[in-house]
Amino acid sequence: MSTLDWPSTRPFDPASFALGVRPARSAWQAVYTRQRTAVSLFADRLSATVSFAPCPAADAGRREAFFAGAWQNSDWLRMHHFGRPAPIGTLRGSPQVNANAAAGVVSIVLKNCATGATLVGGDMLGIGGRLVMVAYAGSTEAGGGLMTVPLALPLRAAIAANDAVTWDKPTGTWQLESAGDLAYRPGRYQDGFEIELLEVV
Repeated sequence: MSTLDWPSTRPFDPASFALGVRPARSAWQAVYTRQRTAVSLFADRLSATVSFAPCPAADAGRREAFFAGAWQNSDWLRMHHFGRPAPIGTLRGSPQVNANAAAGVVSIVLKNCATGATLVGGDMLGIGGRLVMVAYAGSTEAGGGLMTVPLALPLRAAIAANDAVTWDKPTGTWQLESAGDLAYRPGRYQDGFEIELLEVV
């Protein structure tokens, strides 16, 4: 098993990209009221569906070989959020984690943020090789370069003070959940297809 970077050539540009969440929860239902209660197990994972357009055979062969090999070898893939490769907010530069944060926390503090820098809900950051999604409320630098960032999902693994924060195409690690058959048509074109991936935690 290897960890592979997502190829940057045109055949691997998604025709569409969908992001979801696979929650890890324990749930039960009251006998009389039927009210449901769920408890998070702090292992929620992002899921993604990536679809590809048809392409000529010369490109199709490389695409087919990449996904066939990744499936066969149980390789992990490094991939960013294709819909939001950079924050919609104004955070740029070289921010860092301000203090240690344990798995399960729902906010983190960043330092070295520009005065007035912002993050909006859904912005993605990369910390410690994992993707972090900013919660709906977003955040603004509050003085001294510090920014408290609420998280849409609890932190899946501990992070350390001074860890770098990546905002430009932050990548997470994913594994293939499905890789369908790849069909060809007359004219030696490969049909479009889609794959499903699940974030590695």
